[in-house]
Amino acid sequence: MSPVAWWRKSILWVWLKGLAILAAIGGGAALLFLVVSIVGLGAVGPEVVVPNVVRVPRQKAEQILTKADLTTKVVAQKYHFSVPEGRVISMRPSGGTRVRAGRQVELTVSKGPREIKVPDVVGKLLDEAIKILEDKHLAVGDITRRCSDQPAEEVIAQTPPAHQSLARGESVALEVSGGPEYGLVVDVTGHKTLFRRIKVVMPAGDSFQDVRMTLGDEQGIETIYDRIHESGDEITVDLQAAIGAQLRVYIDDKVVFEKRL
Repeated sequence: MSPVAWWRKSILWVWLKGLAILAAIGGGAALLFLVVSIVGLGAVGPEVVVPNVVRVPRQKAEQILTKADLTTKVVAQKYHFSVPEGRVISMRPSGGTRVRAGRQVELTVSKGPREIKVPDVVGKLLDEAIKILEDKHLAVGDITRRCSDQPAEEVIAQTPPAHQSLARGESVALEVSGGPEYGLVVDVTGHKTLFRRIKVVMPAGDSFQDVRMTLGDEQGIETIYDRIHESGDEITVDLQAAIGAQLRVYIDDKVVFEKRL
């Protein structure tokens, strides 16, 4: 039995006893008491504590509040960057408040995050690109630099690409030019070498595949990486090589990438 039903049954029993006593005294007084009792019984209820249903799915929230002898009404639906669609953003009165049973609780329900079109920042200098993304309420993800003929600190690639939709607060990774001599090292003998980072994402295929990387120059060919990987693995290899060296990447002895550094 709900708190309201129990309370009303208890009060009704007390009032009926009072009515019987008054009936013995006089019918008019008894009738007046009965009228007042009927009005009062519907107008006043016991106090209940409002359960907190913020972030609870709407249907579940309504069930919880109904069980607590409260009524509900959705008064608004709004976009929210962190509360998933269909869950309660806010409520009035708030959770923990003591109210009369039967009180209406107003709910505001989330429509999920508002989608944002990713701006095109390729060709922008890094500082300007960061400001553009932050103004759009997007986060800046990983920033990587590589050798490029583009001016140093200019954005040369972004992930995801421009015009794709993201939720507020999601991140965009940037690839930035380090200039044409990024990673260049000249030792005391005047010999020039480059530092490079190579990334390979394993394609779909057999469960296990052999990945091998080689560097070739006038001194010969050197294997710098040789391991077994599964489909979908991401491989990162840092290497140092002389300018003009030939890099080759093999998967199961088939050349899938080659470039002269």
